Amino acid sequence: MSDDVRAVIPADPRWQPDRAAADRTAAVVAGLVPRDENVDIDVTWHETLTVVDCGQNLERIGCPQCGASIDTEWWADLLSGRFVSL
Repeated sequence: MSDDVRAVIPADPRWQPDRAAADRTAAVVAGLVPRDENVDIDVTWHETLTVVDCGQNLERIGCPQCGASIDTEWWADLLSGRFVSL
């Protein structure tokens, strides 16, 4: 059985909430989960701009400004570390 993962990523790549706010958000989300479900909630903290992989559910990557498609091979190279920076 596969996992469902939800990531909350700020729209502004130069901003992130402080750790206390992230922990409070995780607590709110935990309170929304039915008690009979076994759910793990993890807060992952990145100090720098980081690529976040959505796994095998990737269908398309698009530019949020113009809507143009971004090549998925470019994305795979980025994830593999073949690119040093964005």
